[in-house]
Amino acid sequence: MPAQVETVGLRIAQLRQAHRMTQEALGDRNCTAADVARFESGQAEPSEGLLRGFAVRLGCPLSYLRRVRVGSGPGLVRSGTAGCLEALRQGVSGRGRSSR
Repeated sequence: MPAQVETVGLRIAQLRQAHRMTQEALGDRNCTAADVARFESGQAEPSEGLLRGFAVRLGCPLSYLRRVRVGSGPGLVRSGTAGCLEALRQGVSGRGRSSR
């Protein structure tokens, strides 16, 4: 089985969907829904500032969005996202997390 790459965009998409957010809701005045779609599909990479905003709105540590893993198991993406969500349930959060 070929290796799967867990990209920043894929992590953003998985977390956004887990939070039942639209691409428009994840964006802000500097980032349209179309921009979010390009990031999620891997057509573009978000800037550091946009990544920080995504981390806050997704309630996830910035380091989680920055990290990219390569593996061959079918559960790779699911386990990574589940790990982040589990950490959030246990009270682990990134710096700058808002109460939104």
